Amino acid sequence: MPYYVGAGDPEWDEYLKQAETDWSDEPPQSLFTYVEPWKAETSVLRFPEAPGAEPEAPRDSVYRQPSTPGRGFFAGLFGKQAEIPTFSTEQLLDNLAKRQNAISAHALWKVSGSTAVCRKAGVKRIFGSYDGGGDESFTHLHGAQMNDGRVIDPDELRKTVRAADELLDNAVSAIMGTFDAGEFALHGAVIIDFEACTITDEKNADVVFGDKVVWGV
Repeated sequence: MPYYVGAGDPEWDEYLKQAETDWSDEPPQSLFTYVEPWKAETSVLRFPEAPGAEPEAPRDSVYRQPSTPGRGFFAGLFGKQAEIPTFSTEQLLDNLAKRQNAISAHALWKVSGSTAVCRKAGVKRIFGSYDGGGDESFTHLHGAQMNDGRVIDPDELRKTVRAADELLDNAVSAIMGTFDAGEFALHGAVIIDFEACTITDEKNADVVFGDKVVWGV
């Protein structure tokens, strides 16, 4: 999820109590616990080397439970009340789950579609981080490791792979779905490996909170 603390956790209550006197905008690192990414449910998610057929795009429909029945023009003209569909809690949750699945599947398809471009540009791995909770959520591009061993910064990476920021957004969406705002805080980091065709959610707290990656061999 990855490192998370939120409403319902004793650590969150501890943070709120501390914030009353310390005016802290962020829970201390000691209160965070690592949890598997809530959509992928694994810390290593594989993607195909070739993207294949495009999956169904997420629907933007928002289902609302109407407070009062509405009346359309012809219904009003003939004295009939317009029928507005209603949805049970189970249906709303099912629709939400389907949308989350579609978001992740479509994002993973887009990451897969970038494999050939990144390999051709000599990009072996891309490193980025993400955070959410409170009022907003973000992703942050930190750089890439090239096939020749060089590590390049975000600006050079953007020149090499024009859609690098979008690629990172899609990688995070593939493992997390959406991770918007709310009564929680989370921090994570991912490595997109185009040689192994994997998105790895980093478990090392020093990497996640320090925004530094050990590229390995």
